[in-house]
Amino acid sequence: MQVYLDNAASTCLDEEAMREMMPFLRETYANPSGACSFSAKARSAVEKARERVAGLIGAAGDEIVFTSGGTEADNMAILGVATESVSVPKMAVQQGIFGAGTVTQDFAEPSGSLGKSGRVHNKIITSKIEHPAVLESCKEAERRGYTILYAPCDKNGRIDISFIKRNTDKSTLLVSIMTANNELGTIQDIREIAGIAHEAGALFHTDAVQAAGHIPLNVRESGADLLSISSHKLHGPKGIGALYVRRGVKIAPVSFGGGQEKGLRSGTLNVPSIVGFGKACEIARESMEQTVSDMARMREYFIDGLKKSIEGVHINGADSLPSIVSVSFDGIEGSSLLIELDMRGICCSTGSACSASKEGPSHVLLTAGLSEERIRGAMRFSFSKYTTYEELDHTVKAVGECVERLRRIRNI
Repeated sequence: MQVYLDNAASTCLDEEAMREMMPFLRETYANPSGACSFSAKARSAVEKARERVAGLIGAAGDEIVFTSGGTEADNMAILGVATESVSVPKMAVQQGIFGAGTVTQDFAEPSGSLGKSGRVHNKIITSKIEHPAVLESCKEAERRGYTILYAPCDKNGRIDISFIKRNTDKSTLLVSIMTANNELGTIQDIREIAGIAHEAGALFHTDAVQAAGHIPLNVRESGADLLSISSHKLHGPKGIGALYVRRGVKIAPVSFGGGQEKGLRSGTLNVPSIVGFGKACEIARESMEQTVSDMARMREYFIDGLKKSIEGVHINGADSLPSIVSVSFDGIEGSSLLIELDMRGICCSTGSACSASKEGPSHVLLTAGLSEERIRGAMRFSFSKYTTYEELDHTVKAVGECVERLRRIRNI
């Protein structure tokens, strides 16, 4: 039996989404930016998809900017906000070019941005367990002169909100905290964090790539100013995603060209993928309640099966997405178990597939302070609406046999 339990890495394309995509590959293939009627039909399909994506997160269509995926959306959010701000060279600060008394800090290099109040914003706050797309964007912002602060988390992956509260002040430009972690599945209280950011006059961005389509999201209720989402995590095609930009929020483009997507993301739009993305979002929104309920039962069933059949099982994370189970097995290496299961036709992972090529232990599990043994023996199993209980039973049995074999080999 072939079993795919790595849906946090990528999901299969929904058949309905694929059917809607096909005409835009062979029939209505015109550039949506063109002036002819063929282009108008493609453009109409794009705008319909935009409304569908917006509907999944409680936004308006004109607040959606299409990107190549979650990584580009994260880059656009963080670096777009940082670039939109006015760089303040040290000389200008020293000479009071921006007005006497308006700048209270001295910066060695171009650093931060001058807000409408005349105040320099030179700080971005994120967490140590963010996806590399956020962490690397923050490193780039740091190279441009911004101060980056990283909130820690507890052993279950919950962000230390008190850290954010203590460090968010009038110099803070942006707070970026993921909605749910991609390895542990832990869901964060982004509404409270957004409130802290806004109280200080900062913007709030959340990477919702892992959460979108798996739990209800509403940007009006959460207070998000910017939100990243990716198609292939919710049964849409790969290579397409979106950034929600709240009306009134100004960000600068990070790429340049023909001025598509309101000048924020130039380049000919990928119409077939946008159409498929939109349909996948519509399906996810309409089936959300049932999907969340089904996944939650499936998660508990799987965890119960592992605990009953295998000794030395530890579930990592808390308040997790219903689709993700992070689990550590005493006395084994997760990488060895991954190979054993793959040979049996079972696909899962030891962490985030986006950074699996990097050597070393998971930065998420290290930040959570798990023991070295727990980190070495960690695995991630992730479900979709297509996962069956038969597949879970088969996987539990296979994991038990493989764990027993690996422990036996290690003891020899």
